Amino acid sequence: MSRYSLRATETRWQIAAFVALAAGVEAMVHLSSPKRASIVRGSLNAMAAAAVIVSVKFHLEPGARKHDTAIARDVARTVVNAVAD
Repeated sequence: MSRYSLRATETRWQIAAFVALAAGVEAMVHLSSPKRASIVRGSLNAMAAAAVIVSVKFHLEPGARKHDTAIARDVARTVVNAVAD
């Protein structure tokens, strides 16, 4: 919803805000009961938010799709080559 309604805001700032939100939620959980806080859960929430924000950006902005698909292919090729070696 934030990426859809705040198109002028840079994606990296939205991702940073959601990472901070995930960290804040885990910090509040830690204050209520230290045994219930989870770095893994906070990291997964932050990664999920980042993935959705980037996905919506590609869906909403055709220019981003056209430009960044080549970058995504290069990154994927680099990762596959690194794993193969």
